[in-house]
Amino acid sequence: MATAVELAIEKIDEYKSKIGRTLGTPMRLRDLIRQVRAARTMAEERAVVDRESANIRESFRDDDSPWKCRNIAKLLYIHMLGYPAHFGQMECMKLVAHPRFTDKRIGYLGAMLLLDERSEVHLLVTNSLKNDLTCSTQFVSGLALCTLGSICSAEMCRDLANEVEKIIKQNNAYLKKKAALCAFRIVRKVPELMEVFIPCTRSLLGEKNHGVLMGATTLVTEMCERSPDVLNHFKKLVPNLVRILKNLLMSGYSPEHDVTGISDPFLQVKILRLLRVLGKDDVRVTEEMNDILAQVATNTETAKNVGNAILYETVLTIMEIKSESGLRILAVNILGRFLLNTDKNIRYVALNTLLKTVHVDYQAVQRHRNVVVECLKDPDISIRKRAMELCFALMNRTNIAIMTKEVLIFLETADAEFKSECASRMYIATERFSPNHEWHLDTMITVLRLAGKYVPDEVVSCMIQMISANEQLQSYAVSQLYHAAQRDAINAQPLLQVAFWTIGEFGDLLLQPTDVDSTPISEADVISVFESVLPSALTSLMTKCYAVTALAKLATRFHSSEERISALVRMNQAHIQLELQQRSVEFNVIMNLGELRDGLLERMPMITHNSLNAAAPSMAEDDGFSASSPDVPVTNGDLLGDLNLGGSDYNEDLLGGGGNAPAAQQSNSNILDIFGDSTPAPNSDIDFGIGTPAAKEPTFQPVIVINANGVEVQIQVISGWNNERARLKMTAFNNSSFTFTNFNFLAAVTKAFDIALEPPSSPNIQPNEHSTQFMTIIRKVPNTTARMKTRISYIVNGGERTGEGSVNEFPGLFSLIRCPRLLEHSKINQSSFKSMRRRRNSKKMSADDVADDWLPSTTMSGPGWKARGDRKPKEKRVPFNRPTPYQIYEALPFVRRYFMYWMKHTFDKEKLFINTFQPLKHKPYYGVPCGGIGCGAIGRDFRGGFCKFSLRPGLVEHKVDVVAADQFILSVRENDRCIYQKVLSAADVHRSSGQLSTWDFGFPKKNVHYRGLFPRSWTTFRIPDLGLTVVIRQVSPVLPNNYEDTTYPVCLFLIDVENTTNDREYDVSVAFTFRNGTGNRRWEREAECSAVMFETPEDSAEQVTGVSLYHRISGMPCTYGLASTHSKDSVLSVCERFDPSKSGGALWNHLMQTGDVPSLEEECAINAREMAVAVSNRFTLPPLSSKTHDYALSWDMPKVHFGSTGRSYHRRYTRFFEASEAGSAADSLCVRALRLRHKWEEEIEKWQSPILTHDKLPDWYKSAIFNELYFITDGGTVWFEFDENWADHEAHLSNYTKEKMKNIGRFGYLESWEYRMVNTYDVHFYASYALAELWPELELTVQSEFTDQVYHSIEKPIRFHMEGDWANVKTASRVPHDLGNPADEPWIATNAYVMHDTGKWKDLNMKYVLTSWRDYVVLSEEHQEFLHHTWPAVKMIMLEALANWDQNGDGMIENFGKADQTYDAWQMEGVSAYCGSLWLASLRVSIEMAGLLEDGETKKLFLETLNKAKKVFVDVLWTGTYFRFCERSRSRETVMADQLCGYWFLQSVSPEMADDLLPSHMVRSALDTIYRLNVCQFGNGQMGAVNADEMWTGVTYAVASLLIQQGEVEKAFHTASGSYLTCFEQTGLQYQTPEALYESKFYRAIGYMRPLSIWAMQWSLKKHCGLNTSKERLPKLPSEHAKTSEDTVKRVETSASEDSSSLGYVSDYREEKTASTRTR
Repeated sequence: MATAVELAIEKIDEYKSKIGRTLGTPMRLRDLIRQVRAARTMAEERAVVDRESANIRESFRDDDSPWKCRNIAKLLYIHMLGYPAHFGQMECMKLVAHPRFTDKRIGYLGAMLLLDERSEVHLLVTNSLKNDLTCSTQFVSGLALCTLGSICSAEMCRDLANEVEKIIKQNNAYLKKKAALCAFRIVRKVPELMEVFIPCTRSLLGEKNHGVLMGATTLVTEMCERSPDVLNHFKKLVPNLVRILKNLLMSGYSPEHDVTGISDPFLQVKILRLLRVLGKDDVRVTEEMNDILAQVATNTETAKNVGNAILYETVLTIMEIKSESGLRILAVNILGRFLLNTDKNIRYVALNTLLKTVHVDYQAVQRHRNVVVECLKDPDISIRKRAMELCFALMNRTNIAIMTKEVLIFLETADAEFKSECASRMYIATERFSPNHEWHLDTMITVLRLAGKYVPDEVVSCMIQMISANEQLQSYAVSQLYHAAQRDAINAQPLLQVAFWTIGEFGDLLLQPTDVDSTPISEADVISVFESVLPSALTSLMTKCYAVTALAKLATRFHSSEERISALVRMNQAHIQLELQQRSVEFNVIMNLGELRDGLLERMPMITHNSLNAAAPSMAEDDGFSASSPDVPVTNGDLLGDLNLGGSDYNEDLLGGGGNAPAAQQSNSNILDIFGDSTPAPNSDIDFGIGTPAAKEPTFQPVIVINANGVEVQIQVISGWNNERARLKMTAFNNSSFTFTNFNFLAAVTKAFDIALEPPSSPNIQPNEHSTQFMTIIRKVPNTTARMKTRISYIVNGGERTGEGSVNEFPGLFSLIRCPRLLEHSKINQSSFKSMRRRRNSKKMSADDVADDWLPSTTMSGPGWKARGDRKPKEKRVPFNRPTPYQIYEALPFVRRYFMYWMKHTFDKEKLFINTFQPLKHKPYYGVPCGGIGCGAIGRDFRGGFCKFSLRPGLVEHKVDVVAADQFILSVRENDRCIYQKVLSAADVHRSSGQLSTWDFGFPKKNVHYRGLFPRSWTTFRIPDLGLTVVIRQVSPVLPNNYEDTTYPVCLFLIDVENTTNDREYDVSVAFTFRNGTGNRRWEREAECSAVMFETPEDSAEQVTGVSLYHRISGMPCTYGLASTHSKDSVLSVCERFDPSKSGGALWNHLMQTGDVPSLEEECAINAREMAVAVSNRFTLPPLSSKTHDYALSWDMPKVHFGSTGRSYHRRYTRFFEASEAGSAADSLCVRALRLRHKWEEEIEKWQSPILTHDKLPDWYKSAIFNELYFITDGGTVWFEFDENWADHEAHLSNYTKEKMKNIGRFGYLESWEYRMVNTYDVHFYASYALAELWPELELTVQSEFTDQVYHSIEKPIRFHMEGDWANVKTASRVPHDLGNPADEPWIATNAYVMHDTGKWKDLNMKYVLTSWRDYVVLSEEHQEFLHHTWPAVKMIMLEALANWDQNGDGMIENFGKADQTYDAWQMEGVSAYCGSLWLASLRVSIEMAGLLEDGETKKLFLETLNKAKKVFVDVLWTGTYFRFCERSRSRETVMADQLCGYWFLQSVSPEMADDLLPSHMVRSALDTIYRLNVCQFGNGQMGAVNADEMWTGVTYAVASLLIQQGEVEKAFHTASGSYLTCFEQTGLQYQTPEALYESKFYRAIGYMRPLSIWAMQWSLKKHCGLNTSKERLPKLPSEHAKTSEDTVKRVETSASEDSSSLGYVSDYREEKTASTRTR
C-alpha cells in the first residue's frame, strides 16, 4: 500500500514538473529534494541532477528570469551533494548586486559556498561587500560581514578592514557581534591587521549584549595568541573579564541566556579561555583571577554536561596559569569527580587532562589514584589506554608496590596493543622506583609472563643488562628465572629469552643451594628445561637462538651433562632458518676445541648501562630521596666534560681552568667561561647556626653567592649528605624597582660530583620578590668538599645582564676529613644564632618557608594555628544551599510554613531562632577572640583589627567587619623626624567616604605573622626597612577552675618592640584607639557619648593611666576602658575624644609630629554621638634592644536584657566589684587586669604546658584542644549573677538549683551563631565535656537547672514547622530541647526550636540520664545531695519512655519514623542504633542509681528491661560487622558514625558498666567498620568521620574519643585530625568551626557548640590512657611528617570489595531492594 502511495506521489510530482516547465516555472527545491531521495541507484540520482543542472543552465541565459533565487538554491543543494556547480558563480554575483534583500541573501549564501580564494570571480565580490557594509539596513550589512568572514582573502581583508572597524564602533549590537567575528577571521588571515582593531575592541568588552561579548572575547583571544605586545595590552582588562564572569555566575535565571540552569555557558567558556591566555606565566595577572576561578569551580552545577564543559575550561585555565596550590588542588579534584561520571567522554577528557597536568601538581593528582586505577577496568579502550598512561605517571617510590599490583591485573587481560607499551613502561617505572633489585626482578618476571610475545626486544636487553650489572642479584635471578622457565612459559617467549641468557651465564649458581630449606637443583633438571623448549614448534627463532647460546656456555659449567648438551646443540644443524643453523654448527665446533673452548665461552663482562629511562638513577644511590615528592632528575654525565684530572685531586679542574662546563638546564647562554682563567674567590666567612627545624634536618645558613646590580643570590643547604646526595636551594632576590625576566641560573661543580637542577619557581621576578630553584648534588668520591661556580643571566629594561659567583664551602656540606668538629660547631643555640643575625643584619631564610626570609621567634614557632597576613583558604566553601530534588519535594509543606514565619520577621531577622533562607557565610580571617566567659566577646582579625562584637547577650554580630577606628598605630621617629607611621593591621578595612582618610592602613600583608592558641595569640608585624619587629601578645583571662577572673570583660595586649639594627636608635610610639559602638551602624549614633580620663595614685605599686568611653548599645549602657601601665623610661599620653567618622587628621598628625596623641580633638563635641579615645606610649629604643608595654581593653556592660526586654540581668563579674562601681567599672577592670597579667599568664602556662610539652601528642591536637575552646568565650555566652526575682517567672526552680546559682551564677551558651538557642541540650551533651573538665561547677549548675525543667511545662499550643503537628511548647516529664531564643526571653520561653516537637525526641531524656550519672560520679564527688536531686527526674523520664516509646513491650524503645532525635533531618523507624545505644546505657545507669538509693523495685524493673533490650538491640541491628542505622527506614543499612553514642558516653565515665552493654568484639568490629568506611573512604581519609554526606565535626571528636577508649589511639588521632585540619588549615573556618562539612564546596552552621567535644578526647586520654601520670599508656605515634596518605590507602584497600555506595556520597533516599551498606 505504501509503495502504491509513493508511486502516485512521484507521478503527481512528475506531472507538476512538466506543467511547470510548460508554463515557464522551474521545479521547486522541495521537489528536487524529493526526486533525489526517491532515486534508487546512483545512476538515477545522477540522471536527476544532470537533468536539473541542464535546466538551471538554460534558465541562467535569461537575465530577466524571476526564478534566479530558486535556481541558485537548487544549485547549492546540488553542490552540497558533491556535483559540479561552479557555473553558478556569476549568477551569485548578480544576485549579490541586486537591491532586493531576498536576492542578496541567496546570492551571498551562494558566494560563501561556491567561491574561494583561488577563483577569479572571488575578486568581483569585493566592491559589493564594501557597498553593503555601509548599507543602512542592518540585515544587509550582516550578510556582508558573514560573507567576508567566510571567503576573505588577504587582499580583500586589507581592502575592507577599515569598514569592519567602523561597524564595530557603531551602537548596533546585532552588527557589532558579527563584525567582531569577521575581524577575528581577518586577523587570522592577515595578522598585521590586528592593529586596526585593537583600539575598538577594548570597548566591546564593556558591552552588555552577550553576543557582542562572545565575539569580542574570541577576537581578543586570537590577537593575544598572535602578538605578545597585544597580550600585554589586554592584560589590563582582566578585572573587567573577572567582573563579567562573576556577573554570569551570580546572575539569576534569564530565559534568553539560560542553558539547563546555567547562565550563558558559551560566554563563560570563551572568557575562561581568554583568561587562560592572559594569565599564562604572569603571577600578577593570575592573582587577579584566582578568586573568580575558585568561585566558578565551586559554584557551577555539574548535573548537566553544560556545567561540566565550564568546569573543564576552568581546570585548563587553572593549570595553565600561575595559580596558587589550593586552586590547583581544587582543579584536580574536579577532574577526579569527572572520573566518577557515567559519561565516557567526560571520563576520557578527565584522564587526558590529568595526564597533561600531572607534572604541575603531582601530589594533588595522586589523591585520585584509586579512581584512575578503576578506569583500567573500563570497557572503553581509549579510556583504558589513557588510564594506563596516567597510572605510570603517578608511580613513585611510596606507591610502586600498590600500583604495580593493579597494573599487573590490568596487563593480564589487556588487549594486545596495550601489552607492548605496558611492558616497556613497567620496566621504566620499576627501574626508577623499585625498593630493591629483587623486587624489580620479580615484578619484571611477572610482566614478561603476562605480556608474552608482545614484550619489546628493548625490555629483554635491559633485563639482561640489569642482571649482568648487579653481582649480588645474579644468584637470585638465575634461580627465579629457572623456575619461571620450568612453568608453562612457552607463550612468554621474551621471558624464556631472559631466562636462557641468565642460565647460560650463571647456571653454575643454580647448583649452589641458597638456603637450607631450598630444593636442590641438578644439572639434569636444568637441561630438561631446554629439552622441553627447543624441539617445540611453538618456540620462536630468537628464543631458540638464545637457548643454543646458553647451552654452549653451560657446556663449560655442567661437565656431567656435556653429551646431552651437545645433542641439543647439534639438533638444529640442518634447521631451515640460517641463523639458527649457523649457531648450532659454530657452537658445535667451539665445544670441541678443548681448552680454547673455556676461554671463548666464559662469562661476559659487565654490560654497559642500557636503561629505557635515561633519567632513572641507580637504586643503590637513590635511597635517600623523599617518598612524598616526585624524583629529582639526575644527570649521569660529568658536568665538567672529559677533562683530564691528572691525579687524585678532583678539585683542580674547577679552579685551574680549561674543560667543558655543563648546562644544568637548557639555555642559549654559554657557561664555558665560568671555568676560564679567573682566580678563585677566597674562602668566605662561614656562620654556623640552626634556624627553625624542617622535619629532622637542621637549617643551615644560606651563603650569598652574588650580590650586585639589585640582585642577590643565596644558596642554602636543605639536607646534608645522605647516601652521598645533598639537596640545596637557590633563592634569587630582586632588590631593585624593575622586573627581571628570563632569569636563568647555571651551576657547575668539580668532577668529584654530579649536579642536577630542577625548574625554577618562576622565570620572572617582580620587584621585592624572589624566585627559588632546587638542585641535587651527588658525591662520587667520599669525603670530598663540594665547590661550585654559578652564573646568572636575566633581562631588565630590555637589556641582558649577567653575573658570576663561586662557593668554596657550604655550611652543612663539609667533608668529615676536613671538618672533624662540624657537629660541635653546629650546636650553637638559638639565642646565639639570633644575636649573630642581628650583628650581620642580613637576610636569612627558613627552610620551612621558601616564601619568606624571616626566622620566627620561639613564641611564634610553638603549637597553635599559624598564618601569614596574606593567607587565603586552600578550599573555597559556602553555606549549604543545594538540597536534593527529593528533599525539596519532601520539604514543600515545611517551606510554606517556615516561609510565613520568616516573612513575619522580615525586618528583624535576629528574632529568628534559625534563619534557614539566609545562612551565615564564614569569614576566613578570624583569630582568637577577646574576653572572659559570659561577659560578651570582641572578635579579632588575625591580620590586626577588631571585629564581630557579641556584647549583646546571646547575639553574635558576625556581619561586622574590622572597625576602622579600633586599631594599634606604630609611629617611629629618628632625629626628631617621623620616618614611619602606619596602622598595625593588614586587614581589609571598609570606610565611608572621608572616614579616617589620613590614616595609613597599608601595612604589607606578607609582613604579618600570626599564632593563635586560645586564650592567647601572638601577632608579629615586621618592618624590615627599619629593622623593627612588633609582637602583640593578646591575653584573655580564661582560666580553668577560676570562677572570678574568668568572668572579667577585659583583654590584655602586651606589645613587644624589638630593634634589630646595630647602629640606629629610634623614638617609638604605640597608640591604641577605640570608638563607641560595635561596628554595627545601628549603634554607632544611638546615643550621646562621653569620655573621662582616669589614673591610679602615683604611690601605687603600678601606676595605670587610661580613659573610659561611655555610650549605649541597643539601649544598654556600656563603657569601654583603655589603659596602660606607666614606665620610667616612657611617656604615656591619653586622648579623651576624637571623631572617628571624620578624617582623623588631628590625632594622626599630632602623633606624627610629637610622638604623642593629643589630649582631645577640638572639632569633636564633648557629647558627640560618635566618639573615639586613645592611649599611647612613647619610648626610646636603642640598637639591638627591645621593650614591652602593656595595654588593657575592657567593656563594662553590667546590666543587660534579652530581646523581649522582659527582665534585666547582671553580669557575673559585677559580683566582684563594689556596688558604687557597678556601671562604671571599666577603669577598675583595666587596672585589675594590668596588675594580674603575670598571674594570669602563669596560670595559663601551668594549665597548657602538660599538653603542649607532651612528646606523644601530635602538634595539630595541641592546637585543636585549646583553639576549639574559642566557643566558650565567643559562643554568645552569658554568665549572670543570681537574682531572687527570677522565681517570679520561674516557679519551677528548686532550692538546690537556686543555691547552686547563688554560688556560681547562671550560665548559657548558644547552639550556634546562627542557631540562636541557649543551652541546646542534645548538643550540650557532647560539648559538656569541656565544662566538666575545666569548669565543673558550671556543668553541675546547668544540669541542676535542666533537672527542674523536667517537671516544668508550658501549656501553649504551637504548630511545628516540619510536620505541621500541633502540640504544647513544653511537655512535662520531658527534657527541653533548649532554654530559649536570646531574641525573646530565655529561661522563661524555653523550647525555641519549633521545627519539630522535641517532646517526642528519644535522645534528649536519655542524654539527661547519662549526663546526670557522669556529673554525680565524677564532678560532684558522689555527693548524695546531687543524686537525690536528679534521681526523681531520671526515674520519671525512664518510666515514661518505657510506657510510651516501647511499642511492643520487648524492652527496647522504638523510633516513630520521623526525625525524633538530634539528627533532625534523618528519619529513624523501629529500633535504631543511635537511640537504642543511649537507651541501653540509660537503663544501666538507672539500675545503678536505683541501687544507690535502695529503690529495689525500680532496679529490678530496669534490670529485666535491660536484659531484654540488649538481646533485641543485637538481634535486630547487628549485621556481623556493625550495627545498622535502624530497623525499617530506607537508610537502615547505613553505617552511622555515631551508632555507639550511648556506649561511648558510659564508657568514658564507668567502663566496667559499659562492658555489660555489648560484647567487646562487636564494639571493636563496629568501630573498625566506621573507621574503614566513614573515615578512610571519605574525603581521601583526611576529613574525619562522615555521616550521610556530611562530616559532623563534634561527632568526629566523639568517635575519636571512643577509639581512644578502645586503645586505638593512632586511629583516633587520624580521625580527629581530619575535622580540625579541614576547618583550620584548608577552608578558612578557624575560630568558627561549623556543625558539618560536605566533602567539597559546602559547610553548615558556623560557630557551633558541638566541636567542644574534643575535650572528650582529653577526658579519655586521662582516664583510659593515664595521660601525664605515672601509669601513662599512650603509645608513641608516627611522626606527622612521616605519615603519608599511603597509610590511609592501605587501610582502605582492605574494604575494596564494599559496595560503591558505602562511600556515603549518594542520596539518603533509596529503594529498599537496592539499599546496601553506606556510611552515615
